[in-house]
Amino acid sequence: MFIRDLQTGISHSWTSGNFYKELKANANNTVYEKLIAKAENDKYKHYELLQYAYFLQVGEYHSFKKEERTAATFREGVLGALKEELKSAVFYRDLLMDFPGWQIYKPLFTVMADAPVNAVRFSYIYKEIK
Repeated sequence: MFIRDLQTGISHSWTSGNFYKELKANANNTVYEKLIAKAENDKYKHYELLQYAYFLQVGEYHSFKKEERTAATFREGVLGALKEELKSAVFYRDLLMDFPGWQIYKPLFTVMADAPVNAVRFSYIYKEIK
């Protein structure tokens, strides 16, 4: 179960990073762009950290089918990102509680702690969009 959840986290991090890149390109405000860029960078960092944790457990990196996420409007994209970040916080908290060794505590804790911060960023943007 832990390995499967790591695989899920890896693919979600990659997909979200690419989605945030697209969302950033559609932002009409430099503040929004900067907030989304930070979340985008976090997702790529999470991808690397989770791949590292996976490698420590399995001895190889996880290969997966890269998927795309899209949104019809910027507002819809921000709301989707907000919901995803809130779900991620719970997902990574639970994953952290299931981890089999201390060597992967730091990468998982970092990923878990970033999710609520990103949720706040998207919440701010969503609130500001009219």
